[in-house]
Amino acid sequence: MQNPTIAVVALVAGLTGSGPVQSSEPPPAPNGIEFPQGYQDWRVIGVSHRTDNNTLRIILGKMEHFFKKGDLTQVVSQFEVVANQIGTSDTEDAETKSLVLEIYNLKNQAMVITEFSKRSIKISGIVSLEGSPVAIINGRVFERGQMLDEEVKIQDIRPEEVEFIFRDVRIIRRWE
Repeated sequence: MQNPTIAVVALVAGLTGSGPVQSSEPPPAPNGIEFPQGYQDWRVIGVSHRTDNNTLRIILGKMEHFFKKGDLTQVVSQFEVVANQIGTSDTEDAETKSLVLEIYNLKNQAMVITEFSKRSIKISGIVSLEGSPVAIINGRVFERGQMLDEEVKIQDIRPEEVEFIFRDVRIIRRWE
């Protein structure tokens, strides 16, 4: 049986020995599967040992990539891929604990923002009354700090957007 550690060392040695890459395009894949754009910026979030072919595969931090693009469904999907491999935040290793908490937090933010987006919230205007900004939301006038409903707080009102707090997640919406 091949030692997975040796495979990783050989891979790293092969990458470091080839010199700097001159192209910004991903290299052609020997297996025919193309590398996605931006893959170089993904962070490693876990390693798994595949017993089907005795290799290690690195699970990349695509969650952050998809979150920045606004593809929240993919954030949750990527979490589900690694959920059984990352354990819980109760790990003894401080660095791993921090990373696990960050992964869970990113997944939770994606889920909360997705749920918030299903709410009927229409910002139809932002004006300044006596020096204080107010927002017209769902036909009603709101000031900073007021509750839109029992779960949504209006945290801030800026000239072109309103900042909400929903389930401890900050969400910004621009007005139409």
